[in-house]
Amino acid sequence: MDKFSSVLERLFSFHTAGKSSLPQVRQIATALGLNNNTFPVIHVAGSNGKGSVCHKIAKALEMAGYNVGLYASPHLHCYTERIQVNSEKISQEQVIDGLDTLFAYAELNSLKPTFFELTTLLSLIHFRNKQIDVAVVETGLGGRLDATRVYEPSLSIITSISLEHTQLLGNTLDEIAREKAGICKRGVPLILGPKAQLKCISEIVRDLSCPIKNVTFTGMSFDEENQAIAKEALVLLQNTFSRLQVSIIEEALLERPPCRLEKIGSVFFDVAHNPDAFRRLFTEVAKICPNEKIHAVIGLSSDKDVAECLKIAASYAEHITLVQALGSRAAKKEAMAELLNDIGYLSYSLEKSISAALDSAAEIDGVAIVCGSFYIMDEAKSALLINR
Repeated sequence: MDKFSSVLERLFSFHTAGKSSLPQVRQIATALGLNNNTFPVIHVAGSNGKGSVCHKIAKALEMAGYNVGLYASPHLHCYTERIQVNSEKISQEQVIDGLDTLFAYAELNSLKPTFFELTTLLSLIHFRNKQIDVAVVETGLGGRLDATRVYEPSLSIITSISLEHTQLLGNTLDEIAREKAGICKRGVPLILGPKAQLKCISEIVRDLSCPIKNVTFTGMSFDEENQAIAKEALVLLQNTFSRLQVSIIEEALLERPPCRLEKIGSVFFDVAHNPDAFRRLFTEVAKICPNEKIHAVIGLSSDKDVAECLKIAASYAEHITLVQALGSRAAKKEAMAELLNDIGYLSYSLEKSISAALDSAAEIDGVAIVCGSFYIMDEAKSALLINR
């Protein structure tokens, strides 16, 4: 095993290393001289759309000639995608050096940081070393206790609120909204997407004296909604980043990360993973391909609302193929099948591999939608021999 693989194997063992602890992240950052930003930070939370909004904002700033750090998760193909400067992924050597430093400090001080905490700290190390002008940072989970709060924001964004991770964030939209609003800092401007404008957030930001901007959007397209949110942020950022021309903003807003309604041949790839995203995805595909039968290939994480996602897919799909994503959180194919049985949907099949599922989809006339977990996308694209 090479050094990079060995370091990553050790890092992934920290998935269950300890309980998430923001004070611990701040302790490590302080000890390593990482706790004070020397650059502005745009901090983005939300149930849906935060990755796309981060991507659009970072791309615009990069196109304007700034040195831009982007920290986003999870990755689709390779761990190094999570940390980028001007669209260039962190190198394997930089991962090794940074993680070796973090492992050594944690071991010396008997600390047990989590995988995400270590990766967040690695992003800080990399951005410091690359002397970036600005960072665009996506939260991992929630906001209030998220490791990315080690960053001090210049602008906060909450894209949307929907029921997700209820076992950790709460069982109501208000409870989840309060967790997401944990990224807000006193006096720091906040942008709220159309589906994040809850009264409880307004109350929190009023107490923090945060200037607030509500984005208005009434369409159905996820990408157009994400464009509206990112545009509001970029217009505000023009006050600080004078090279952000209108033409650059308009061009960058059209950028999308991979696997966001990405169509290759007759296959759509989308990392929709909760009911709101599933509803938007299937509605948009039905609008784009109104006369086509839909075959869905679905692999989900068990901590999502699997039953509701499948119910939505079943209302559109001629056939559903169930697959199992990698990792301990993956929903079992058999459990998903039982949920489809419960609603009387019997036009489904189970496949041992995602490659087999794509072969099955190819035999059916119409279009295929591969959706759900990030962790099925790499194999799905590889099965179609897609160049990455």
